[in-house]
Formats: sequence, C-alpha cells, structure tokens
Amino acid sequence: MTSINEYIAGGGSVGNLETVEQFFIQLDKIPKLKTRMSCMTYKLNFPEKMAELRPALLKIDKAIRDMKRKGKNFLKVIEIILAIGNFLNGNTTRGNCMGFSLNSLLKINDTRTTDNKATLMHYIVQFVEDKHPDLLKWTKELSSVRHATKVSFPAVQGEMAVLKKSTEATAKKVQAVMKEEKRKPDNFDKMMPSVVEKCKKEYEELEKLFNKVSQDYEKLAEKFGEEPKTTPPEALFGMVSDFMNLFKKARKEVKIQKAKAEKERKRLLQQQKKVRELERTKRQRQEQQAKGDRDKEREARRERRRKMKQKGNDDDTNDANGDGDGDGDGENDEGEVDTKDLTDAITQLRSGKAFKKRRLRRQDTLRQSKLSKFEL
Repeated sequence: MTSINEYIAGGGSVGNLETVEQFFIQLDKIPKLKTRMSCMTYKLNFPEKMAELRPALLKIDKAIRDMKRKGKNFLKVIEIILAIGNFLNGNTTRGNCMGFSLNSLLKINDTRTTDNKATLMHYIVQFVEDKHPDLLKWTKELSSVRHATKVSFPAVQGEMAVLKKSTEATAKKVQAVMKEEKRKPDNFDKMMPSVVEKCKKEYEELEKLFNKVSQDYEKLAEKFGEEPKTTPPEALFGMVSDFMNLFKKARKEVKIQKAKAEKERKRLLQQQKKVRELERTKRQRQEQQAKGDRDKEREARRERRRKMKQKGNDDDTNDANGDGDGDGDGENDEGEVDTKDLTDAITQLRSGKAFKKRRLRRQDTLRQSKLSKFEL
C-alpha cells in the first residue's frame, strides 16, 4: 500500500493501476479498517466456537445426569465389588472397608486365579449374571459416559475465557468505530451492533450452562469420593468408561467360556451315550450268545434222552424176544407160557416213564419169567 501511495503522490494515474491495486486504494479510504476487520473476524469465528463449546458441555452435562439418575445399577455393582473385596481381604488391614476410589476398579483385573485362566473381574461378571442379571444393563444406561471422556473440561473452560474476552473487546471496538467523528454511517453501523448483542446473549447462555455443569460435577465427584479440582470430568468419566470396557470384555470372555463348557458337556454326554450304547449292544450280544448256548445245551440233553430212550426200547425188545424163544416150551402152571408181565414191562417203557423205573421193571419181569421156566 505504501508503494501505491508513493505512485499516486508522484502524479501517477489511478486508472493505470491494476484492479487489485485499485481495490486496495478503496480499502485504504475506509476509516478504522483494521478495527473493522477485527470485528468481522469475530463475527465469522463466534458461531464456530459456539458449535464446538456448547455440544462439549452438553456431553458432560448428559453424562452427569445419567450418573445421577441411571447410576443405581452401577452403584449396586460397586457394592458387590466392595463386599467381595472385603471377603477376600478378611481381617487384614485392607478388609472391612467402607468404600474405595474409582481408580481401584481398574485394578480388579490384576487379581487372577491360581491357574491364571481367569481374573476377579470374570468372577464378578459371573456372579452378577447368575445372582443379579438385572444389574447388567448398567453399561447401556451409562453409555453417555464414553462420549464425555473425549471432552477436556479445562480446555473448554479456557476457550470460554478467550471467547468472553473477545466478545467484550469486539463490543468496545464497535463502539469506537461508531463514535468516530467526521464520517458517514455505513453498513457496519447497521450490522455490527446487533451482531455483538446477539453474541453476548449466546455467550451468557453458554456461561450459564458451564456454571451449571461445573456445580453438578462438583457434587458428583464428591459423591464418588473424588476431588473436583484435581480430578476433572474427563478423568472421572474415563475411569468409569475404562471399567465399563473391562466389564464388557469380561462378559464376552465369560460367554465364550460358557459356550466352550457347554460344548464340552454335550461332547461328554454324547461320548457317554455312545459308551452306553456299546455296552448295551455288548450285553445284548452276550445275552444272545448265552441264550444260544442254553438252547444248544437243552437240545443236546433232549437228543441224549431221545437216544437213551431209543436204546432202552431196542434192548427191551431184544430181551423180550430172546426170553420167549429160550427153551421153546416155557409154560405156567396151566401149561402155557407166561408172557403177560413181559408185555406190560415193554408197554410201560414205551409210555415215557423214568428210565430207572423201566429198567427195574424189566429186570423184575425177566426174573419172574425165568422162575416160571424153572418151575416147569
């Protein structure tokens, strides 16, 4: 701009300058240009700052409200953890505690089982699932906490302080431009005062929200035993969010472990079923084999009895025929051969009575027959 002014002062023609140079000449004629440009920059940047700060405060505000209104199940889970911790510590110096810091929740994973396959967190999750399943929804109820961890409350506070100073400075600059003497009113006079007034109102609303969030957070921090000045919201919500992630992870691992255990249980049941089926099949085969052996034994006994009976019948028939023809003239007292007893013996043997009885009867008949012969 200095070079352009020197050119014009030396008698140069404005018409010979380029369009850009002519534009700068016109800008230079505007009174308090630098102040006006600062006000315009504020006007353009203010909506962007509000679009960043307000949602950030609302995220923290929602997390605080959810912790107060929907945090009952979370508090009950903490009570369970405290009871389990006191039980494990027993009568030690760490036992019988009335409470613990939120940071202690992140150390639960450090306590592991003797086989190093599970942690205290897995046990807590398993206990809650089995005994208090309604408490499991606390992770959904406090889902807004995760979003609040991404907001730096001190940074928001710093940005608001800068915005407040910028708003106050812009208001003074606007007044300075409008009070300038020997100038005609222009669009700046029509636009900037209303812009500054609107920005002031929006900032005041934002400041009220900030103060409300600050007070609510102080109460929440004190409720959980944290110092608000040393523990900003993102730190407190970060501990809750990290514990929530550990809890969810443990739930998934417990679910996988249960699925594996169920699969193994079904496999063992199937294996036991197959063993029982094999044993049943083996017993059936043994029973069938034993039955077959018994049938064969019974059949063998029947065959032996049949052969013995047949042999006895053949012997009786041969003996009877031999006795009748021995002397040719065997007679009883009346001069006749006594064959009645011999015939009865043969008939009784064929009727199916006991073999011993048949043998005795046959011997008796033969003896009587021989006696009859001697009497003759």
